[in-house]
Amino acid sequence: MATRRLAGKPYKDKDPEKTPPPMADLAAYSSRPRPRPRVFAMTVKRRNGGRNKHGRGHVKLVRCHNCAKAVPKDKAIKRYSVKNVVEPAAMRDLKEACVFDGYVLPKLYDKMHWCVGYAIHKHVIRVRSREDRKNRAPPPRHFRPRC
Repeated sequence: MATRRLAGKPYKDKDPEKTPPPMADLAAYSSRPRPRPRVFAMTVKRRNGGRNKHGRGHVKLVRCHNCAKAVPKDKAIKRYSVKNVVEPAAMRDLKEACVFDGYVLPKLYDKMHWCVGYAIHKHVIRVRSREDRKNRAPPPRHFRPRC
């Protein structure tokens, strides 16, 4: 019957036939030169790894606006939406009924975070080809002229 192996003590068995061979007998096996492991650089799809975390070890999580998936804040697709509190059909009626001249109705300001999967599904962002992924310039911005 084998004794219990304790940390720092070698394994000993009362039956000498079951004991492992001494280290001197293993010298023939260890004298062979070992092949060196080959180190291959894995291919990288994106220079930033799909994140904007440079130098930070950890980034807080935000929840996807659609599916509530936990996404790192720097990886989430972010869009800022500004909407009127009142729908456009009722806007004219409120302006006519308003007592104050030039009263500006408040707006809803919402910053939406989406996971990558939903942002692609909603066509907020698109899948780009390998050559187009190297283009790091921001997309063109479309400004509305002010009246």
